[in-house]
Amino acid sequence: MRRVTTLIALLLAAAALAEAQTPRGGTLYQRRAEQELINLNAEWVRAARAADARSLERLLADDFTLTTADGETRSRKEYIAELVSGERKLTSLAPEGYQARLHGDAAVLAHGGTLAAEYKGRDMSGRYRWTHFFVRRGARWRCVATQATRLASQ
Repeated sequence: MRRVTTLIALLLAAAALAEAQTPRGGTLYQRRAEQELINLNAEWVRAARAADARSLERLLADDFTLTTADGETRSRKEYIAELVSGERKLTSLAPEGYQARLHGDAAVLAHGGTLAAEYKGRDMSGRYRWTHFFVRRGARWRCVATQATRLASQ
């Protein structure tokens, strides 16, 4: 009887493990974390469009660094100030092709997309790729760095 109980327990554990796997091989935790990061990115876009400093402060780590497509860097404070002042204006961003990689309490979220934006009156619209680096601090993911690359016109 003890062997049967052990065998049943092992089969149940194997079934639970198989169910937690995604078709791509990730765990249920990974799928949920990836979706959470994608949702945070969408929230970030909404906050940037609205120049919502409070939401941006919640989404971006205190030590956040933006590297622009021109190779310049901005701190969290500088980036938010540019949006609030209207110096940097985001009209729309249509992200596509998300790729997420989890590494414990760190994650990389990369995606492409079409951006409509201005910076200091200069049109910055076009196709871009972004790479965002997130860390989990407590129960929340926060972006600590992002880098934008403008794609060549096609």
